[in-house]
Amino acid sequence: MGRDLFFYRLCCSIRRERYPEGDSLPGHSIRILPPLTLQSLLPIDAHITISNYSHLVKAGKNIKITSVNISDEMSIRVETDRLSSSSPLLLSPSDLSPSTDMLIPLSMRDEMGRTSSFFITAKREMGGSISISLWSPFWVLNKTGIPLIIKQDASECEWAGQGEEHEKANDKHPLLFDLADDRFPPKCSIRLGAEAVREEGYRPVFCKGITLSPGVQSIQLLMRHESLPTRYYNIGVEVRPGTGLYKDTQVVLLTSRFIINNASSFQIIACHVDLLEQQSRHISISPQSTVIWNENRSSCSLLCIKRSDASSWSSPFRIDTIHSNHVTMRAVDDTPLFLRVEVTLHGSVFHVTISDAHYCPAPIIIDNQSEVPVLYQQMSRNPDHPHLRTICKAKSKVEYAWDDPSDLHQLNLQVYEKKSVMIDPSKIGKTATLTYDNAFYITIVNSFQSWCRDSPPMEKSQLVLECLQKGKVVLNKQNRVDANSGSQLWRWNGDRIENVGMSIRCSASYVLDTIDGCRAMVTQKSNARDDTQKWRLREDSRLVSERGRKAIVGRVSSLEVTLEDVDENKDEQLISLSRMRAGSGCLHVNIVHEGPSLVVRIIDEEDSMVGIGRPSLSSLLHPHPPSFDINLQLTSGMGLSLVSGSHVSREKERKE
Repeated sequence: MGRDLFFYRLCCSIRRERYPEGDSLPGHSIRILPPLTLQSLLPIDAHITISNYSHLVKAGKNIKITSVNISDEMSIRVETDRLSSSSPLLLSPSDLSPSTDMLIPLSMRDEMGRTSSFFITAKREMGGSISISLWSPFWVLNKTGIPLIIKQDASECEWAGQGEEHEKANDKHPLLFDLADDRFPPKCSIRLGAEAVREEGYRPVFCKGITLSPGVQSIQLLMRHESLPTRYYNIGVEVRPGTGLYKDTQVVLLTSRFIINNASSFQIIACHVDLLEQQSRHISISPQSTVIWNENRSSCSLLCIKRSDASSWSSPFRIDTIHSNHVTMRAVDDTPLFLRVEVTLHGSVFHVTISDAHYCPAPIIIDNQSEVPVLYQQMSRNPDHPHLRTICKAKSKVEYAWDDPSDLHQLNLQVYEKKSVMIDPSKIGKTATLTYDNAFYITIVNSFQSWCRDSPPMEKSQLVLECLQKGKVVLNKQNRVDANSGSQLWRWNGDRIENVGMSIRCSASYVLDTIDGCRAMVTQKSNARDDTQKWRLREDSRLVSERGRKAIVGRVSSLEVTLEDVDENKDEQLISLSRMRAGSGCLHVNIVHEGPSLVVRIIDEEDSMVGIGRPSLSSLLHPHPPSFDINLQLTSGMGLSLVSGSHVSREKERKE
């Protein structure tokens, strides 16, 4: 009897349906509804008080209320964790119409007295029930990882709901606001939190006003100091319009402009190109991890990276343009090390994904099929800062990617001390010829056995033809240590055999000749002495004169070199030409496709001509090479890959 009565109020909707057709049968739909429905279209929880009854409404949820008498005027107050109503909102049921929605602004205030506005949409439903929706025009989500402060452009006061903690750290909860103040432009300005930088003396500056229209844009935030360099932070702003129930709300997503994802198996160190000397600015990224990258420069977004096993940084590459390529760095021994970098754009964020390079074919492969090592180097626009030179060993392949993708896409190739050649790997076919000095020794074949029987063990060496100071040709043991003098080195000059040392000393061409019909001498090249200065090497390894009647003979006992009639029974007439270096001295450079890779193939001239009937020096010494018959049975068939013979650059592909 003494207890207070608690009333449950309901609304009833009765509707006459079109069935059944007979009038004698009932055909009505009866719906029993709560008198009041509260719906929160906010991203945070809210306490809504209606006529002294407080209700907690979760984010994006609605509740049914049966304790409120909707026939009377209702007093509505809203409170969140940071904002509360400035004054109660009085809602009279008589003001509501079943055909139109009623939009009511709700003034909100924070602890510092700054104001903002929520909005309430009220309308009549079936059976006279009332539904109330609470929403905000803008949500701001800070995903940058740095503290940000926001205000309306040209206003001196920051938006409500931002406290001292926003000056120190990033707020994970959305900031709710509107641009209803007609005294200022419908734009917003953003600055960094005052304590975003640890160094004292830095002062944040508001950026220029940005329009919150749907789309993607980027802004630059500054931290200025009286004596230290200004710091820059690039962030992205993406405005997304709401849909469905949230059609009146726009979501403002503040993100870091750059995100680096280390998808490789290496520890990666990243740094801006201008800060490589500052150890404190190096960022270490563990494998399979992601970091937010805040650019510290005003214009050029150039990043350098380094693997944990590398000794040098990579060349800088842009992270504000979409691209995908290999990045090269060097090990302690200057061996190239690679990583794959892919830059993509998602919304307002550039995602820089670093992965292991072995999953993708190298853009360039240097295939050195010759017998000598070849030096290769990327050409540079700045001669004062050349790129590193690397050696490709004989009979080996190396993968290569441009040391600096933004520099010249040209390779410099060099063999030994000779002049280098420059090639463009994008031009398919034979592109250049590499030459190097490769003189030879004229060796008496049987001299090693005869000479060694009477020589100490340390002096055992083959006897070769040597030109003395005045031109006399004698036999002497081969001396590769003092090969620079050139007295024992010879080279073909047409049909003549030129002595390298004598020609260099006299600055003229001095060739092998005979005096008095039998003595070997070196004399100056003369067309009048064609009969004695022209030579050819027969297949039986005899060096004979032009007419082929006389052959060079090396006498081991007296160390003299003479000319005698050809006698197939004399071993003293057997000659062997042994080169100072491997190979023929002439290399051909060909560019071919192998799938997506451009192959720089380096082939010795002799090897390239063997298959078309031109004999090599080794074939002269071995006139009858062994032959083989090979039968292949392809049980699973054969696959063919069709690759275009013309290389198309990426710039041309984008234009097409």
